[in-house]
Amino acid sequence: MTALRRIALVALLALLASACGNEGETDNTERDEATGEITESGDLGAFVLSVGDCLNGGTVGEVSGFEGVPCAEPHESEVYHLFDSTAAEFPGGDALTADATDGCLGAFEGYVGIDYSTSQTYDISWLIPTEDSWNLGDDREIVCLLIPYEADTLVGSGKGAAS
Repeated sequence: MTALRRIALVALLALLASACGNEGETDNTERDEATGEITESGDLGAFVLSVGDCLNGGTVGEVSGFEGVPCAEPHESEVYHLFDSTAAEFPGGDALTADATDGCLGAFEGYVGIDYSTSQTYDISWLIPTEDSWNLGDDREIVCLLIPYEADTLVGSGKGAAS
Protein backbone atom coordinates (compact mmCIF):
# COMPACT_ATOMS: atom_id res chain seq x y z
CA MET A 1 0.00 0.00 0.00
CA THR A 2 1.40 3.40 -0.86
CA ALA A 3 2.06 6.00 1.80
CA LEU A 4 -0.54 8.31 0.26
CA ARG A 5 -3.24 5.67 0.48
CA ARG A 6 -2.23 4.77 4.03
CA ILE A 7 -2.58 8.42 5.05
CA ALA A 8 -6.04 8.60 3.47
CA LEU A 9 -7.10 5.51 5.42
CA VAL A 10 -5.66 6.89 8.64
CA ALA A 11 -7.53 10.16 8.16
CA LEU A 12 -10.73 8.14 8.33
CA LEU A 13 -9.58 6.68 11.65
CA ALA A 14 -8.91 10.05 13.27
CA LEU A 15 -10.12 10.11 16.86
CA LEU A 16 -11.76 13.03 18.61
CA ALA A 17 -10.86 13.70 22.23
CA SER A 18 -13.81 14.95 24.20
CA ALA A 19 -13.19 14.90 27.91
CA CYS A 20 -15.27 17.40 29.81
CA GLY A 21 -15.06 17.10 33.57
CA ASN A 22 -12.53 15.03 35.48
CA GLU A 23 -12.85 11.75 33.53
CA GLY A 24 -10.25 12.90 31.00
CA GLU A 25 -7.75 13.56 33.78
CA THR A 26 -7.91 10.12 35.44
CA ASP A 27 -4.67 8.17 35.83
CA ASN A 28 -5.14 4.92 37.75
CA THR A 29 -2.09 3.28 36.21
CA GLU A 30 1.06 2.53 38.16
CA ARG A 31 4.25 3.96 36.67
CA ASP A 32 7.96 3.44 37.08
CA GLU A 33 9.16 6.49 39.01
CA ALA A 34 12.37 6.85 37.00
CA THR A 35 11.06 6.30 33.47
CA GLY A 36 7.35 7.13 33.75
CA GLU A 37 6.50 3.88 31.91
CA ILE A 38 3.25 2.17 32.83
CA THR A 39 3.97 -0.90 34.98
CA GLU A 40 0.40 -1.81 36.01
CA SER A 41 -2.72 -1.34 33.86
CA GLY A 42 -5.41 1.15 34.78
CA ASP A 43 -7.76 3.85 33.50
CA LEU A 44 -5.96 6.67 31.72
CA GLY A 45 -7.71 9.89 30.70
CA ALA A 46 -7.22 11.55 27.33
CA PHE A 47 -5.78 14.69 28.98
CA VAL A 48 -3.00 12.93 30.90
CA LEU A 49 -1.39 10.88 28.13
CA SER A 50 2.39 10.83 27.87
CA VAL A 51 4.73 9.89 25.05
CA GLY A 52 5.38 6.17 25.37
CA ASP A 53 2.00 5.28 26.89
CA CYS A 54 0.53 2.07 25.45
CA LEU A 55 -3.26 1.99 25.24
CA ASN A 56 -6.32 -0.16 24.68
CA GLY A 57 -9.80 1.08 23.83
CA GLY A 58 -11.06 4.41 22.56
CA THR A 59 -10.56 3.63 18.89
CA VAL A 60 -13.77 5.09 17.44
CA GLY A 61 -15.54 8.43 17.84
CA GLU A 62 -15.23 10.77 20.79
CA VAL A 63 -13.16 9.40 23.65
CA SER A 64 -12.33 10.59 27.13
CA GLY A 65 -10.04 7.79 28.21
CA PHE A 66 -8.31 4.49 27.63
CA GLU A 67 -6.91 1.52 29.46
CA GLY A 68 -3.21 2.26 29.94
CA VAL A 69 -1.14 -0.95 29.82
CA PRO A 70 2.55 -1.88 30.01
CA CYS A 71 3.94 -1.87 26.47
CA ALA A 72 5.13 -5.47 26.92
CA GLU A 73 1.46 -6.53 26.91
CA PRO A 74 -0.69 -6.58 23.75
CA HIS A 75 -2.07 -3.10 23.05
CA GLU A 76 -3.96 -1.27 20.32
CA SER A 77 -1.94 1.96 20.19
CA GLU A 78 1.07 3.84 21.58
CA VAL A 79 1.44 7.58 22.10
CA TYR A 80 4.54 8.74 20.19
CA HIS A 81 4.14 12.52 19.92
CA LEU A 82 2.13 15.33 21.55
CA PHE A 83 1.80 18.88 20.28
CA ASP A 84 -0.62 21.80 20.53
CA SER A 85 -2.55 23.41 17.72
CA THR A 86 -1.46 27.00 17.20
CA ALA A 87 -4.88 28.20 16.00
CA ALA A 88 -6.35 31.10 17.97
CA GLU A 89 -9.94 29.88 17.50
CA PHE A 90 -11.34 26.40 16.84
CA PRO A 91 -10.28 25.78 13.22
CA GLY A 92 -12.62 22.85 12.54
CA GLY A 93 -12.01 19.15 12.20
CA ASP A 94 -10.53 19.31 8.69
CA ALA A 95 -7.88 21.85 9.69
CA LEU A 96 -7.01 19.93 12.85
CA THR A 97 -6.78 16.72 10.83
CA ALA A 98 -4.37 18.43 8.41
CA ASP A 99 -2.28 19.64 11.38
CA ALA A 100 -2.33 16.12 12.85
CA THR A 101 -1.26 14.58 9.54
CA ASP A 102 1.70 16.96 9.19
CA GLY A 103 2.76 16.84 12.85
CA CYS A 104 2.37 13.10 13.29
CA LEU A 105 4.12 12.19 10.03
CA GLY A 106 6.93 14.60 10.90
CA ALA A 107 7.52 12.93 14.29
CA PHE A 108 7.24 9.31 13.12
CA GLU A 109 10.83 8.65 12.04
CA GLY A 110 12.32 10.34 15.09
CA TYR A 111 10.37 8.02 17.40
CA VAL A 112 10.26 4.74 15.45
CA GLY A 113 13.65 5.08 13.75
CA ILE A 114 12.42 4.38 10.23
CA ASP A 115 10.54 6.44 7.65
CA TYR A 116 6.74 6.10 7.82
CA SER A 117 6.47 5.05 4.16
CA THR A 118 8.75 2.04 4.70
CA SER A 119 7.34 0.81 8.02
CA GLN A 120 5.67 -2.57 7.75
CA THR A 121 4.69 -2.66 11.44
CA TYR A 122 3.20 0.72 12.30
CA ASP A 123 0.52 2.95 10.91
CA ILE A 124 -0.65 6.18 12.56
CA SER A 125 -3.75 7.75 13.96
CA TRP A 126 -4.39 10.68 16.28
CA LEU A 127 -6.62 12.38 18.78
CA ILE A 128 -7.76 15.91 17.99
CA PRO A 129 -9.86 18.27 20.11
CA THR A 130 -13.58 18.55 19.54
CA GLU A 131 -15.14 22.00 19.41
CA ASP A 132 -16.55 21.44 22.92
CA SER A 133 -13.23 20.35 24.43
CA TRP A 134 -11.53 23.29 22.66
CA ASN A 135 -14.02 25.89 23.92
CA LEU A 136 -14.95 24.46 27.32
CA GLY A 137 -11.72 22.77 28.33
CA ASP A 138 -9.09 24.88 26.55
CA ASP A 139 -7.98 21.66 24.80
CA ARG A 140 -5.42 22.31 22.05
CA GLU A 141 -3.43 19.07 22.20
CA ILE A 142 -3.04 16.71 19.25
CA VAL A 143 -1.99 13.20 20.26
CA CYS A 144 -0.13 11.05 17.71
CA LEU A 145 -0.65 7.31 18.01
CA LEU A 146 1.15 4.32 16.57
CA ILE A 147 -1.35 1.65 15.57
CA PRO A 148 -0.78 -1.78 13.99
CA TYR A 149 -0.24 -1.71 10.25
CA GLU A 150 -1.61 -5.21 9.58
CA ALA A 151 -1.98 -6.93 12.98
CA ASP A 152 -4.74 -6.56 15.57
CA THR A 153 -2.42 -5.48 18.39
CA LEU A 154 1.14 -4.44 19.07
CA VAL A 155 3.52 -5.94 21.65
CA GLY A 156 6.49 -3.92 22.85
CA SER A 157 7.24 -0.28 22.33
CA GLY A 158 7.67 1.25 18.90
CA LYS A 159 10.36 3.61 20.19
CA GLY A 160 13.49 2.91 18.18
CA ALA A 161 11.98 -0.30 16.77
CA ALA A 162 12.95 0.62 13.17
CA SER A 163 10.28 -1.67 11.76
